[in-house]
Amino acid sequence: MKSLLNLFKHKENKEKLSISLAPKVITEESEKEKIKPYLDALIKAVNTKDINNIAITGSYGSGKSTILKTFQKEYKSCFRFLNVSLASFNKINDESNEDSEKLERLLEISILQQIIYSVNPDKIPDSHFKRIQNIPLGRKVIIALSITLWFLCLLLFWQNNYIEIVNPKNWSIDKNPDWEGIIISVISFFGISIIFYKIIELFRNSKISRVSIQGEIELNNKEIEDKSIFNQYLDEIIYFFQKTEHNILIIEDLDRFENTNIFTKLREINILLNNSNLIKKKVSFIYAISDDFFTDKRERVKFFEYIIPIIPFVNYYNAEEQLKKLIEESGLEKNIFSDDFISDITLFIDDIDMRLLVNIFQEFLVYKEIVGKINPTNEQLFAIITYKNIAPEDFNKLGSKQGFLFSLLNDKDKYTKEFIEKIDEKISEKEKNVERINNQYFENIEDLKKVYLFHIFKEIRSFEGSDIQIALKNFDSIIRDGIVKYNDDSYYNSSRRESDDYSFNFSEIEKQVNSNLSYEERKELIQNKQNDEVERIKDEIKRLQQQKKAIKNWSLKEIFKEDVVDINDYIPLRTEQEGSIVNRLLRNLITQGYINENYIDYISLFHEGTISQKDKAFEVKVKSREMSEFNYKLEKVEGVVKKIGEKYFERKEIFNFDILDFLLVNQSIYNSKYKLFIKLLCNENETSLRFINEYIAQREDKKNFLTALLKEWPEFCEYIFEKSNYSMNEKYGLFEQILLCVEDIKEFLQIQGKDLIKKMVENDVMYLYKPENNNPFESQAEDLLELLEVKIKKIEKPEDGYKYLYGTICFKNYYKITEANISLILKEFGRVENFKEVNYTVISKSTHKPLKDYINSNIQEYIKEVYLKLPDVQQEDEYKFKELLKNKNLDEEIKVQIIEKVETSISELKDLKSLPIKKALLENKKVLPTWENIEDYYKSCQNSLKEELINFLSNNDVYSALSDKKINTSYKDLESDILVCNDISDEAYHKIIKSFEGVYESLDFKDLSENKVDYLLEAHKFSMSKNNYDTLRKSFPNKHIVLVENYFDSFLEDIDNFELDEEDVLLILNSEGISIEQKLIYIPTIEEEFILRDDTISKKIAELIISKSHKFDFSYDVIESLCKNTAKEEDKIKLIILYNKDIDNEEMKELVGGIGQEYEKLFLPKKRPCFQDTEDNEALLKFLYDRKLIKKYKKEKNKIRVLAFYQ
Repeated sequence: MKSLLNLFKHKENKEKLSISLAPKVITEESEKEKIKPYLDALIKAVNTKDINNIAITGSYGSGKSTILKTFQKEYKSCFRFLNVSLASFNKINDESNEDSEKLERLLEISILQQIIYSVNPDKIPDSHFKRIQNIPLGRKVIIALSITLWFLCLLLFWQNNYIEIVNPKNWSIDKNPDWEGIIISVISFFGISIIFYKIIELFRNSKISRVSIQGEIELNNKEIEDKSIFNQYLDEIIYFFQKTEHNILIIEDLDRFENTNIFTKLREINILLNNSNLIKKKVSFIYAISDDFFTDKRERVKFFEYIIPIIPFVNYYNAEEQLKKLIEESGLEKNIFSDDFISDITLFIDDIDMRLLVNIFQEFLVYKEIVGKINPTNEQLFAIITYKNIAPEDFNKLGSKQGFLFSLLNDKDKYTKEFIEKIDEKISEKEKNVERINNQYFENIEDLKKVYLFHIFKEIRSFEGSDIQIALKNFDSIIRDGIVKYNDDSYYNSSRRESDDYSFNFSEIEKQVNSNLSYEERKELIQNKQNDEVERIKDEIKRLQQQKKAIKNWSLKEIFKEDVVDINDYIPLRTEQEGSIVNRLLRNLITQGYINENYIDYISLFHEGTISQKDKAFEVKVKSREMSEFNYKLEKVEGVVKKIGEKYFERKEIFNFDILDFLLVNQSIYNSKYKLFIKLLCNENETSLRFINEYIAQREDKKNFLTALLKEWPEFCEYIFEKSNYSMNEKYGLFEQILLCVEDIKEFLQIQGKDLIKKMVENDVMYLYKPENNNPFESQAEDLLELLEVKIKKIEKPEDGYKYLYGTICFKNYYKITEANISLILKEFGRVENFKEVNYTVISKSTHKPLKDYINSNIQEYIKEVYLKLPDVQQEDEYKFKELLKNKNLDEEIKVQIIEKVETSISELKDLKSLPIKKALLENKKVLPTWENIEDYYKSCQNSLKEELINFLSNNDVYSALSDKKINTSYKDLESDILVCNDISDEAYHKIIKSFEGVYESLDFKDLSENKVDYLLEAHKFSMSKNNYDTLRKSFPNKHIVLVENYFDSFLEDIDNFELDEEDVLLILNSEGISIEQKLIYIPTIEEEFILRDDTISKKIAELIISKSHKFDFSYDVIESLCKNTAKEEDKIKLIILYNKDIDNEEMKELVGGIGQEYEKLFLPKKRPCFQDTEDNEALLKFLYDRKLIKKYKKEKNKIRVLAFYQ
């Protein structure tokens, strides 16, 4: 029963996996919805009266046949369909007229044949086409018996002379009928009648000999061969549709023959059928043709009344989804192919259609069923099947080791040859470079320079050995310029030289010294030798050799992926359509690794023998570069080892526990494969390391394996402690096992490298003296520490029984200089108060001398690893701080970092000699702000104010402190430079100059800012010198007036030395810093020309004179100018009164008339002007009256009335 169930289950699976290539009838409603528009269009067209010729157009495989099949099923009760297909008809390639006409006749014959042969002959009994009919045996027996009876009757008819019976003259009512004779006569004549009927039919159809099964009609008459078959047998076609119920003729594949005439004839036939009175129904022709058949749009509409375009069911755009649907329908796992693979395989087949896709998938299922047990990847199998369908001819050649694909897969050496040759060239060049470096016998560049200098100087008639020593300092400039200069005091005694300079051609010198290498080339070689460049180059050579070896084992995917070669050279993109499709697909399949060198395993049957089918699956995976589980169980390990070639033992896919176990036991027999396997494990690849980890974890007997690794892999211990994922206990446990495998530990340390073991001890010293570890080194621990010269990262205080080792570590300095280690030792042997705040001071004052000596001997390491990493700012004792800054074993850069770390300030900068250190102290504000320290740094910088000093002076705390201290009078240069330094901040400058007591006559202050000049003027740092005055006047507008204000008396004393213009005069007169009295003293020095030319000056002087009623000895022109530029009438009157005695009558009239319009009337006849009764008016009128310039005046109320003369 179980076998029967399995049989049915297997049959069910077979049926499920079987997919037909024929056009299918769509039954699912969801699918039917997609084609419903086509079905609706068809039924609408068929039912429309004037639409008789319908075309369904679409590309090959677009689904035209599927739509027509579904249409026939849906409407089979409404219409009778007749299908004509020319898919199997052979196309004639010759395009001559004769062959074209022949093709046309053959097409007509084929169509006519399919029409006629589609129905039973009984349905069209009067058809001229006679076909071979299958006559039933019973009928044949009846016909044979009837013919026999007829012959018998005919014989009796003649023998018995029954002819008389037939003669009417012998008929008589009286005689008894001879029924026997009558019956025989009737049968005889009936047979003769049938014969004549057949003869008549034969003559009526005499033009046709026969219609063969192949569709060829043989004609008796040669004339018919030149006529259209359709025209010749039009009556047969009409008769056919008359006698049958067919009303829709479906014609497919007619477009394959590129003949449009046949469509014209079919259209004519359709017209005749629909117009014939013999046919009482509508006959529709439906054509399934390609979109591109009619290139002329007018032809399309000429042949058809209705055209239905079909959107392809499958193309490269949607084939991806169709393939996924096929996978689902077949019952396979959905993830049998990756999405990337499905996308690639469908994208690169431009002309894919549903039939092609189904066929590829169907073949894949068959191959998978047969070869799937050897476990090729499904993607690789599907890829090769796809190529089989796209390029079947080339695929068939694979079996005979021929064809394009075979050559492509088997020419890997040719692809990588050029690349490997380039690597060989690089290796050769690097080996030559190593040889050149090793051949350099000079140990340093100085010796090399001496050789070249010797050849330069031997051209000079006299030189001393010291000359070369001196020239070494300027060697680069000498060879660059090609000149040796002697006028430099640092060179030679000029008394023994004939000339100052000696010129030479260094290129010639280079050729004399070495004709093959230049100086720069030899210099570079020496530098490379000093920098261990040889070892680096050897490492590069080794890397290139490994790369070369790896390239030889590359798959085609890796070769093309790494751009080792240009794929276009081997798989070009052809211009012809077919070649383009194949090559584009093949390029993708090769570069993605879907088709590789192991294709034969996918298309061949496997027969078990030396290896099992399971072993074969492992072999295929190895050759396909597909990883298996490391513990994959092999059944016939030796057979697998023999079967797989050596080159595969250089690939990680060979990793298998069973194979390694076998090789360890049989390494003498399979020595080369064993060595390759072990060497592969030692490449430190992630997969190799994972294999080692899992093997050690799963295998109990590890000794042989570890011994093999130690011998082949000098860095194996490094892997264990640095790269493995073992726990620390597992690492040390494995280390014990390793030690058990070696006989000489010292030699083991030399091979594996003592640095590694040293690192292990340094990382965890407790491993050496924890009793629970049962360390095999316990008794030798002290010697081991000395041998390894360890520097333990973290000291831990052990239990009491192991303190001897702890003491050894502390007193022999077997520890790394770290904060934690120093702190632990200080706690044990000294004091740790303020350890984090004054670290170096605490250590220096410690009583533990080994620690102090260790720190001082490794001061740079201490500073880097401990001091600079302390979290707190250090408050070191100033003496200890200076001690660090003076330490010659510390780099300048480190000292700068110390300065940044320490908060202590240096009180006396002169105690330090290093300028960079002083600079750093200033930059970090770690110097007490005193003028002595400023002067010291200033002198250290060759009497120059450097940026750092300027920034220091600009600091608020610094300039605030300095402003309270007077600068030493001996620091004149410093003081002068500060005064003219514009880079100091204005605020700092303002404060600092308060410390300066000097007054300067000739400072070059023209580049100072205006604020700083204001500060200097404010502090009276400028004397009233011509230089200061001119500089201020030229560079700082109006500031020279401030200087005049500061030193007005000095200015007046030496006024002739100072340049003044009208603007300067006005500034002085308007200055608020100069009193009125001083201005009045200054006025007489003003040139009258300025007063006459500048109304503003005139007005200002008038104001000053009026304010103090101070009279100056001015000319009338000046007096007139003063009055003219005085705005108020009362002020003008005061001026006139003041200068009354200095003015004659005519001048007086002019000045008084200039006071105002009313005053002009005083001198006009018969005028009686009236003025305000003021003291000034009264005084003015009085002296006018006294001068007899007016007749009289008198007061009237608050007014004064004046009477002018009548003439």
